[in-house]
Amino acid sequence: MICHFEFCNLHFALSIMTIIEPNKHRSKNKFLIVLVSAVIFIGSFLSIRIYNMNVDLRHSLSGGEKKLDALEVVNAELKNRLYGILDSNNLRLKSDELGLILEKNPLYIETEAQVAATNL
Repeated sequence: MICHFEFCNLHFALSIMTIIEPNKHRSKNKFLIVLVSAVIFIGSFLSIRIYNMNVDLRHSLSGGEKKLDALEVVNAELKNRLYGILDSNNLRLKSDELGLILEKNPLYIETEAQVAATNL
């Protein structure tokens, strides 16, 4: 009977060991599966978010490029007007309209020269 009792205890102890050990491995495996799944989910979410931010940025840049093109056209028109106003023929015509005459020997006001920039 003692032998049978010791066998039962040994068998019971072995059955507990076999039941407990696989559960420990399963819980570790489950933890790893949950962790990997969470990393994949978060990575997917962040990838989609970054893609959407990239698309929004490109959209706003294209709008800015259109505005820049329009401003370049306006700038070119203003430069053309300025060059037209400062053209020597137009200045002569305007001076004639205002009754100005060309002075052969002009007198200039002289002042002390001041250095505007140093170390050029």
